[in-house]
Amino acid sequence: MAPGDVLIHRAVGSDGNRLIAVGEVRSRPEPSGHDRWPWQVRRRLVHVCRHVTDAPGIADIGQTAAGLRVFKEIDERSGLEAVRLVAERAQPLEHATSTPGEAAPR
Repeated sequence: MAPGDVLIHRAVGSDGNRLIAVGEVRSRPEPSGHDRWPWQVRRRLVHVCRHVTDAPGIADIGQTAAGLRVFKEIDERSGLEAVRLVAERAQPLEHATSTPGEAAPR
């Protein structure tokens, strides 16, 4: 992963494997300080669905969750469709961050 890459966030265990958010990578991988997840990237959330039932399912972009645990690289067409569908159904976030311990910019 590199700055500028797009992340599509999935609600694990949701009916239809719902795609609930779109984020943008803001940093190169860096140590997290946690044994289970030794690496992290800073990200900025761009769109987040208010309710999981509002979110598109993974099948809506022609993908499956088979074998998916934490990370799956998808083709550009599916990625663009995921961004479009989530953005249509979500709230835009201008100043959100999800990096632990980092306050959102004001």
